[in-house]
Amino acid sequence: MIRDEKLVADLLESKGLRAEEFSKEEKKRSKAPDFRVFDEHGLAFFCEVKSLFGSNWFGGARPDPTYNRVSQKIYEAVKQFNAVNPHLDYPNVLVFVNHYKGSDVKDLRFVCEGGVKTDSGRWLPIYRKFSEGRIRDKKRRIHLYIWIDVFNGEPNDFRLHNLDSPEYLDRLCDYFGSDPASIRASRG
Repeated sequence: MIRDEKLVADLLESKGLRAEEFSKEEKKRSKAPDFRVFDEHGLAFFCEVKSLFGSNWFGGARPDPTYNRVSQKIYEAVKQFNAVNPHLDYPNVLVFVNHYKGSDVKDLRFVCEGGVKTDSGRWLPIYRKFSEGRIRDKKRRIHLYIWIDVFNGEPNDFRLHNLDSPEYLDRLCDYFGSDPASIRASRG
């Protein structure tokens, strides 16, 4: 198990969950996500871990590659989830482990939601290229996004729930200590 996967497995264990890696044979047959995650009743959800590292981008004529990188990771994760959970019988959870101080959870929000809300409340759809591009429908196959910034060895987690699939919201909120009503209100 690599370092970021271990970090996530430990996080899941701290929530009373058990992460089990797919066997080598299963991974040979299809591109599976990193973990099956179990609670006391059995299989709870599938989990994929994606690591994000910085780039040599310094601004200028070409666009920031961060949004493409996040979009690509979502695209890859959905293919992995589809290999084991094509009918969405269980929730899919994607965990981003970010090692790049030039990126934060807002980048994930921009890619998934397609824009930003200004201080005045106006919606600016400036990231639709990503949200409505190749991940337009795929991003909805992930029920929970978790973003962990890893700086100085201390993880800081953030949850971005996919309200397009509310059937799993209460259960996932219970696992991760979130209030479903506050999530619905904040996203409404």
